[in-house]
Amino acid sequence: MINWNEIFAKSDGVTTLQMHIRHVITAGFNLIERLAFSHDKKIFWKEKLFRCAVLDSIKRSLTTPNPS
Repeated sequence: MINWNEIFAKSDGVTTLQMHIRHVITAGFNLIERLAFSHDKKIFWKEKLFRCAVLDSIKRSLTTPNPS
């Protein structure tokens, strides 16, 4: 089992993958809530944003070296 708190999203040695994903999703959801979209459109875009954030962060973890 993968411990997501041990995988770094950035080479700063501090920002874990879990921290990065939460920040991106929170920021994106806050933005979507402020847009003049219908409730259904907000749900649609939040689901898309969630998937994209997770996939991007997984990609990032595979391409960013962990600090030694």
